[in-house]
Amino acid sequence: KIEDQIQDLERRKAELEQELAKSEVYTNVSKLKSTKADFDKVSSDLAEANARWEEIASSIDRLS
Repeated sequence: KIEDQIQDLERRKAELEQELAKSEVYTNVSKLKSTKADFDKVSSDLAEANARWEEIASSIDRLS
């Protein structure tokens, strides 16, 4: 379900935010780049999932 996907992505995004705040990550260029790339991908996927959810919700509202 889209709601489950959104929850998983939100959880992963929060984990990555915590990783990015760790000194062992932000002081290591390769680790920082990798973690930031993962964060950017998850953020993009989350935005897409939220947009899909909004489309579904709008479709349901129109049917009511």
